[in-house]
Amino acid sequence: ASLAAWRDHTAGWVAEAAKQGAQLLVFPEYGSLDLTGFLPDSDRRDATAMISAMQPLHDAFCETYAQAARQYGVTIVAGSFPVQDSGGRLTNRVHVFGPQGHQGWQDKMLLTRFERERTAIVPGDSLKLFAAPFGCFAVAVCYDVQFPLHVHRYAAAGAQLLAVPACTGKRAGYHRVKYGCQARALENQMPVVQTHTVGDAPWNPIADTNAGAAGCFVPPDNGLPEDGTIAVGTLNQPGWVYAAIDFGLCEQVRANGHVRNWQDWDKQNALAQAALVAQAA
Repeated sequence: ASLAAWRDHTAGWVAEAAKQGAQLLVFPEYGSLDLTGFLPDSDRRDATAMISAMQPLHDAFCETYAQAARQYGVTIVAGSFPVQDSGGRLTNRVHVFGPQGHQGWQDKMLLTRFERERTAIVPGDSLKLFAAPFGCFAVAVCYDVQFPLHVHRYAAAGAQLLAVPACTGKRAGYHRVKYGCQARALENQMPVVQTHTVGDAPWNPIADTNAGAAGCFVPPDNGLPEDGTIAVGTLNQPGWVYAAIDFGLCEQVRANGHVRNWQDWDKQNALAQAALVAQAA
């Protein structure tokens, strides 16, 4: 209903997770659209108008998450915010906050058709790594996780975990992101955390319908769940999903698992140059 109400709402989510011992809190893509609930209808007539009306709220958005991260000593991957820079460039940006405050951001690198065709959002131009008390992690924003090469670059650069904030309108979109998360966990033999917006907001031109569930996925191998799922939430039900990750087990799988996707990654390079022969049926 107001900015103050949004601050209390967000602080409540963080407090709840921190009390359960969470160290990393991942909010969903476009989670910032909660803020548009108290905007006038005229500012929500289309995606362009709404994004423009959100810009004066950006500083308060960041301050709220930074304060919560400091207060509870946690690392927060905030819900993405469509940010317009001083040059007018608009990106779908995920801010990261730690116990010491703002750590930086990761812009979405690959845009969906909706973003390309119905908004002025443009792709980001760099990949980032973030430090947390448990180690190094990276962020792939929704559609980004459906592509393997740049995610592997994160892992090769030292990322021990991939956070995937997502916003999908239907169950099909949720499953696309989920399968992408599971594939990246398998290829890189690393944990991947997925989050989603849920619920309907018919007054919102970007996220009018939302479907999904949070989850945590690992490579199905020695000592890890046989289906690669540490935790998964109930579809379309709001709430935290908690997962305890043993990074040591993931490192052991990389070194001595039943399969070695991580070590065998470069063997694909030769396959790209191998002769391709068509056989008659």
